Amino acid sequence: MSQNVPSGRGEYHFANGDTYDGEWVAGAIHGRGTYTSKAGGWKYVGGFDQGMRNGQGYMVWQNGARRDGVWRAGAMLTVTAAGGKEPSIFVERRTGSGEAQ
Repeated sequence: MSQNVPSGRGEYHFANGDTYDGEWVAGAIHGRGTYTSKAGGWKYVGGFDQGMRNGQGYMVWQNGARRDGVWRAGAMLTVTAAGGKEPSIFVERRTGSGEAQ
């Protein structure tokens, strides 16, 4: 960390209970890491670009469900189906209230 700007690898605990453990560049979540949402009950492991999910990664929910895929600018673009099936196209959209559609 230089002049209180995180760079390199580190862990951060947000005020809302979420955590991030991974790479930072110039104060932004950037590179590989794990983001855990306390309230949402999920964890994302994979790539980040300027704080947004980006590249190959997967999400795991508290109930054990897992979704592998590719993200761009925070949106999941492809999903790898269970059993090694071909990926399908999937774009997660959120309403203004934050609910997935």
